[in-house]
Amino acid sequence: LSTVFSLPVWLVSDWLSNFAFEATRLICLASNRKPGIYIRPNSLKISAQELVEKFHLADIEIDITPQDSMIRIKRPRTITQLPGFAEGLFVVQDITASRVIKKLNPRPDWKILDLCAAPGVKTTQLAEITGDSVTVIATDIDTARLKKIEENTIRLGIKSVEVIPYDKLQKFKFDCILLDVPCSNTGVLARRVEARHRITPDAIKKLITTQTELLNTAVSMLNPHGIICYSTCSIQKNENSILIKDFLQNNPNFILNSAKLTLPSAEHFDCDGGYTAILSSK
Repeated sequence: LSTVFSLPVWLVSDWLSNFAFEATRLICLASNRKPGIYIRPNSLKISAQELVEKFHLADIEIDITPQDSMIRIKRPRTITQLPGFAEGLFVVQDITASRVIKKLNPRPDWKILDLCAAPGVKTTQLAEITGDSVTVIATDIDTARLKKIEENTIRLGIKSVEVIPYDKLQKFKFDCILLDVPCSNTGVLARRVEARHRITPDAIKKLITTQTELLNTAVSMLNPHGIICYSTCSIQKNENSILIKDFLQNNPNFILNSAKLTLPSAEHFDCDGGYTAILSSK
C-alpha cells in the first residue's frame, strides 16, 4: 500500500492498526483521488435549488448532494468566474468540513468565538446557519490571515462577524468556541499532496501539544455551561479521540456530547476526512 499509493510506511501502518486492511486501502485510494470541487450556497442570499438553476442557465454541469445540499462542479472551472461568486452567493467547502457547523447546531443567541478562523469558511457558515443574527468573533494567531476572513465576510454580505486580533481577546467570554485546530492534514492528503512528505510522528507530537494548549485556552474563555466544538482535518486517533479522552480526564467538569470521525472517500460524491467533537461544561 505504501509503495502503490506513495504514502509513508509509518502512516499506512498506523491506519492498518486502527482501521484494518480494506478501510486502509480505501483511505489510501481517497488520499490520491482528484478531489471534487464543492460549493456551499450562501443561504442568506440564495437557496441551493436557485443556485443550481443559475448554473444550469450558464451551462455549467453540476451535481447536488442529496444529504447536504452541497453543489459539485463536474468540470474544472475558475471559481471566481462562476456566476454568483462576485455577488457572494456561495463559498467553496468540502462536504466533510461543511458538516462541522451543522453538528454544532449553533443558536442565534450565542456569543461564539472562532479561535482559529482563517480563512473564515466555517466562520461565515456560523453566520449563515443562524440567519446572520448570532454574535461571532473571529480571530487567528496569524494576523496576516485575518484579512482573508474580512474579505470573505464582505463578499458574502455577512454582518454578524467581527474580526479581532488574537492579542485583544483576553477580556472576552463566550457561550461557544469553535476550535478548528492546526493538524497533520491526514484527512486531506488529496488536496495537500506535500503533506505526506512533510508530516512525521514527531511533528504530530508537536501538533498534539498545540492542540491541547488551544483546548485549554478555549476552556479559560468559556462561559459557564458553554460549548467547545473541536475539529480537525486529521484521521489520526492521537489527534482526535485519544486527545479528547485525555482532555476529559483532565477536565472532569466537561462531558462529550458527540463525536464523529469521517474517513476520506473516493466515491461518486467524494469527501475529505476529518473529526468533530462537541464538548460542554457542566
